[in-house]
Amino acid sequence: MRLPILATVVSAALISLIAPPATAATDPLKVTFVARQCPEYSDIMANLARNNIQESLRDLGKDSVYTSGQPIDPAIEDPNDPNCSPLVGWRFTWGNGVNGQLDLLSLVSGPAGQVPPTKPSTAWLDDKGLPTGRSVAGAVTVTLDDTQRQLLAGNRLWVQGGYVDDPLLNGVFGKGAYGFGALRCSVDNLNGDNVEQVAFPSGRTHVFCYYYAVTPPPQAGTIVVRKEIVGGGSDEHTVGLHGNVSYNPGGGFQIDATPGDPGDITFNRAETLPGDDPWEFEEDPVPGWTLDSLTCVSADGTSTSDVTGAKASITLAAGDTVTCTYVNRRVFDTGITVYKRTLDGVGGPFPITVERPDSTVTDLGAVETAEEGVPVEAGEVTEAEAGDYVVTETLPPPTAHGYWTAVGMECVDVDARATRGRLIGRSTQPRFHVTLDARPVNCTITNRFHPEGSITIEKLTRDGYTTTEFVIRSLDPKTVIERRKLGPFQEETTTAPGSNPDSATRDHLRPGTYFVSELNTDGTSGDWELISIVCDGRSFPVAGATARIELTADSPDHTCRFTNELDGGTLMVEKLVRDPRGLRTGPVKITVRCDNGQTALLRAAHTGLVRMPEPLRLQGPTRCVVRETADGASGPIKVRTFVRVDGGERRAGRSAEVAVNAGEQVTVRLINTYVTKAKLK
Repeated sequence: MRLPILATVVSAALISLIAPPATAATDPLKVTFVARQCPEYSDIMANLARNNIQESLRDLGKDSVYTSGQPIDPAIEDPNDPNCSPLVGWRFTWGNGVNGQLDLLSLVSGPAGQVPPTKPSTAWLDDKGLPTGRSVAGAVTVTLDDTQRQLLAGNRLWVQGGYVDDPLLNGVFGKGAYGFGALRCSVDNLNGDNVEQVAFPSGRTHVFCYYYAVTPPPQAGTIVVRKEIVGGGSDEHTVGLHGNVSYNPGGGFQIDATPGDPGDITFNRAETLPGDDPWEFEEDPVPGWTLDSLTCVSADGTSTSDVTGAKASITLAAGDTVTCTYVNRRVFDTGITVYKRTLDGVGGPFPITVERPDSTVTDLGAVETAEEGVPVEAGEVTEAEAGDYVVTETLPPPTAHGYWTAVGMECVDVDARATRGRLIGRSTQPRFHVTLDARPVNCTITNRFHPEGSITIEKLTRDGYTTTEFVIRSLDPKTVIERRKLGPFQEETTTAPGSNPDSATRDHLRPGTYFVSELNTDGTSGDWELISIVCDGRSFPVAGATARIELTADSPDHTCRFTNELDGGTLMVEKLVRDPRGLRTGPVKITVRCDNGQTALLRAAHTGLVRMPEPLRLQGPTRCVVRETADGASGPIKVRTFVRVDGGERRAGRSAEVAVNAGEQVTVRLINTYVTKAKLK
């Protein structure tokens, strides 16, 4: 709890520290692993990113209710997965990264220890690792060892469900007893695979991991969707499809293929049982291409498929692999048809003109793209003669959001002969020169978007200086895939005299949702208190040490400031006045002077116990001298004065020098007894 600086009865003159605080002792870092078994996949709440990285054999249930990088919490898990029950005896394995699959599940690399089996019940700990008085069923709590702490310090601490050589624990529970549902740890609640990164938000020394299994699980089969394109050329082409075989929002997915180099995507899915819907997918129409054929083949003949136009429906048998192949062929108009496709972004407008061999110009108007890699038709030059053509496009002007460049133009004629346009200049109006003989011709202009979005993290520390680690997670689908094995983006700040606040910037970010989290990577952040998170004037709760940011075309750059105060401990000063005969003639005064410059004054004007209204919250580890400067005795009145620190042995004296370290609570009591000189004799 943050304790306020005294400002009333106790006056405190505060100054800033001019040197870094002393190194603090590290706190134990604990993780509670919880396992649950569920009758259906639909009983399990999904992770934040619903995508095809998800490794459950069927899609999961409700969308995640977690927001802004909330740490995993039993108070959220149990009400949102009510049909699931405790799973005792489940195991987990630590690692330093992600490496390969077994039984269709992701595995950690560099195994760094195993977690003991989950127990019938274990204590429910708070974010500081202290008992709450409640318990969690089907759980076990472990303390990170030196190896795991070293991995944590490098943001390389990962965990998986099960063992590396047996992720479903078939050797423990029997083959086919359980199927994977979901795994989420700490603030890593992104992809629905069998590996998660473990991190500790700032101020926390205890986090939860939740694992969900389905019992009894269906058996698995495999569906391979393959794409072939014919018609010449060497550019890669992207085709969109959709269906319930995909876990992406709306069921959409894409396949990239090049003439002579087919592309494919593999789905590991549950067998189709009686009453289940078949697995389905359908190709979206692509301008400039037509579907030549769609065939589906069962490897062992146990699955069945139904093909209607561009749609396939698969009744999948256990252990079988069904491969469905789409073959697409170019289609042509009568002249020169120009298409536009964009990579790493969508939008426009892109005005396009075509200059003919006779120098006349055809204006095709402006075109915009809506899906990365998928072309849209810009227009056609009819009655096109053989000769030299110049195709000119105007790029959208650069903005803070990013800028466009020309990649190239490929033209393929009806005889499957490909010609690349010669790029003349790379200004805002790229021009492509191409000589065409045969017609009709399809020409595709490709542009790439270079995102310029950025997140700047500012770290302000009060009362001291420190190095802090941050992670940035993205919900952008492309970034999610790119960072799957790498983990989130990492940034580091180090405050120091003349560099407070310090800052770090992650740039070239794509539009989308991002989570910025401050971490406790060495077990000492408990000495620092995160007191505010403000992003572009908007405050976020400090409990999860995370801010949620939306990068958009209109707002591509954001700045978040994380402010921390050093918890230097507290000092309470008490005065016990024993004067039953009312001999004292004046007030008692006690001063506090600390090496860090803080001061305080306590006045005791009546008999009995007088204390500061609130402890003095110290700015960093320091030493303080507590001294009685006035005792209120005069004339024949004398006083006996004693000092006691933290309830220890009483000793004679009017002052005490105490060291107060981070997190410590020190109490100094001075005791005065008033007597007459005659009584003293």
